[in-house]
Amino acid sequence: MHVLAVVALALGLSMDTAAVALSVGFGSPALTLRRALMMAGTFGAFHVVMPLVGVLAGTAAMRWVSALDHWIAFALLAFVGGKMIWEAYERRRDRLRGEPPPPVPDAFHFGALLTLAFATSLDSLGAGFSLPLLGVPLPIAVAIIGAVPFLVTLTSLYVGRRFGARFGATLDALGGVVLIVIGIGIALQHLG
Repeated sequence: MHVLAVVALALGLSMDTAAVALSVGFGSPALTLRRALMMAGTFGAFHVVMPLVGVLAGTAAMRWVSALDHWIAFALLAFVGGKMIWEAYERRRDRLRGEPPPPVPDAFHFGALLTLAFATSLDSLGAGFSLPLLGVPLPIAVAIIGAVPFLVTLTSLYVGRRFGARFGATLDALGGVVLIVIGIGIALQHLG
């Protein structure tokens, strides 16, 4: 029964990851298996490392981290989302002016992946504080918490790609809005 609690926790921690991967899939018609595995691996790895850091940090730092994690996630997601909206606007403006389109930014650039993975895994850091209380051996719990976001990211990328190809480049801006809304939701959740 305790393993099911860890799976449920991992699914809950994967919701931000799913939303981010969907929005990236919307704006990435050139999604390849290699890129999808790279993003899923990065997100999964951060969801493994962050709970371990949480376990090591212990409950003494829990108040400090929980007071800031939502603001850090909000700032990072708002920045990345705003950048996506601005780039979509510039591409549309250039197209209306008849200018050749600039190269589409690489959503799978290493720096962008690290930023998104960090922002979506901050909740896992907090979960790490309570992980020993679930009664599941730490290696098994961490493996589950890493595997679930990996699979959720892969699935979400391909679902996003399918809809992105169908609905066009405007979804890139929508993806940016989604990231900002996720960031606002994280901040509001902690304010209430």
